[in-house]
Amino acid sequence: MAVVLPLAWKLWQTRNMTNIKGLVPGFIKRGIKAAISSPTPQGADAIEQARRAVEHDINTLLPPSKLTTEPGISTAAVFHNFFADFNRLCDENKEESLKILKKDYPALTSVAAPARDFLNHCSTISPPLDSAVRRQFFNNLPFVNSPLSYELLNYKNKLPRVGLLYYPNPEPKDFLIDSLEGLCQVDDMEPGELLSRVWQGRECDFNLYRQILKDEIKSELEKLPQSFWQHFPDQEWFLNEITQHTQYQMAFKQLLDQDYWDLIIVGAMETSLGHTLYDCLDGKRPPVLYFHHGHLSGEPLENLFLKADHYLAKGKPEENYFLNLGISKEQITTFGSIREEAFPRPEAIEAERHRQRLALNIPDDATAIVYGLTLDIYLYEKKTCEELTELMIESFAKLASEEKVHKPYLFLKYHPAPRSDKYFSFSRKQMPLHHFYDRLKPLGYELRLIKELKPYLKAADCFVAHESATLIDALELGCPTLSLLYHQGKGQPLMSFEAYGEHKSHRLLTDFDEPATIASVIKEITDCPRQQVCKEGETVWQAIFGQGRTDSVAKMLKLANSYLRSNSE
Repeated sequence: MAVVLPLAWKLWQTRNMTNIKGLVPGFIKRGIKAAISSPTPQGADAIEQARRAVEHDINTLLPPSKLTTEPGISTAAVFHNFFADFNRLCDENKEESLKILKKDYPALTSVAAPARDFLNHCSTISPPLDSAVRRQFFNNLPFVNSPLSYELLNYKNKLPRVGLLYYPNPEPKDFLIDSLEGLCQVDDMEPGELLSRVWQGRECDFNLYRQILKDEIKSELEKLPQSFWQHFPDQEWFLNEITQHTQYQMAFKQLLDQDYWDLIIVGAMETSLGHTLYDCLDGKRPPVLYFHHGHLSGEPLENLFLKADHYLAKGKPEENYFLNLGISKEQITTFGSIREEAFPRPEAIEAERHRQRLALNIPDDATAIVYGLTLDIYLYEKKTCEELTELMIESFAKLASEEKVHKPYLFLKYHPAPRSDKYFSFSRKQMPLHHFYDRLKPLGYELRLIKELKPYLKAADCFVAHESATLIDALELGCPTLSLLYHQGKGQPLMSFEAYGEHKSHRLLTDFDEPATIASVIKEITDCPRQQVCKEGETVWQAIFGQGRTDSVAKMLKLANSYLRSNSE
């Protein structure tokens, strides 16, 4: 608590700043409120009371130290009383004996020498405070040994700062951190944290400021026609959203003006801060790289407004995506896989498949299908989740009744909730589990609801999903896939049209295909010989990525280094 309280106290001095949602951790808020609610004496009386308390604690709570170089010191239990013997030889100026000791035990002697020097200096400090300092001798040996040890405390001070703007998915973020580690300070640009930085020490009441800003915004929003408001939950909700993000945008702009970052890597240009950066690109700002937080595919609905100094593509499909936007190839750096070093060998795929089937109690002769369910966030027009539920239930029904698939096992993996509510799933609400269970169980399906995807992909004969990034997970684990496009337009699929080719084990359909067609394709995939599955999987992986994670990390490191150097010149 003592470490974090000073920063939090500065926030409190702006009067009740701890009410800012997401700005200060809850335990700090509680500690501050508890501290300021306790009655304390004022002025000289408070100083005298504190002085007496310090004096009492020093004299009663600090035990005398036995860490000394005085003659007679006994550390017999520690390597044959080495330190006592070392001190005796030093006191007696036995240079030859010390040389022999150093030759026999170079590391131990190199510790004993500065320890002796440190402890001798402590003799000038009055007891019992000298004991507190003595007990720190080992922690401070690096500073006595080398001036370079100062970097252990201030290792980031001279490093450039690279901001990561919006990376909720762990894999792209971990890839960037691995690439930048040791090169720079990596700064997670969480909006509430940015606001906290610009408000520290500001001579202004935060709550009063926020209310005045809210009133100012409200007076402008009242000019909007009634037809505008019919789209939103209510006017107060919209007002609060705009007020909050206006503060985030102003905080971001202030930090840009202060040259706070040496490089910014953007994961989502379509966010409020992403659009703020877009509007500041012609002004004072660091270099900007665009590395999407997920996988870019389809129509560029997120990129109506997109501009950066350089664009980072995860494989050939994203490179094509950027080229189709009109971005020159010179502005694009294409990586390989950010997950795996190489496509797994066939024997590894088969061994892992067998192991996981044993662990998950899936018979060897069963047909195991994993279905990644989706959810609707109403961002663009597509089939509703109700329509997709009916489409997929009918497809799986025909797979059993008409295609006569053998021992069908269906594993349902629902889409994670877009908001952090661990007790509610939008995907479960929109595509109810009981609809699948009630209609497919009578057809002989073994249905299971699963939480973790990876073990089941290793055991599965086919993974079906609606253009989900998890299709890449399946590919890299050697699992055959069927991707269902949301559209029938020109937008490139996640793994690109070229990647599919004439393959039998990785297929592409749409949500507009007939259930009979979907069922037939799933049957073809599950009937594909295992040797062919492994061979085609590697062909698709090579077409998309062509190189592994470490090669990609090295390429990212080189690119970031070039921009950091050019920005510092």
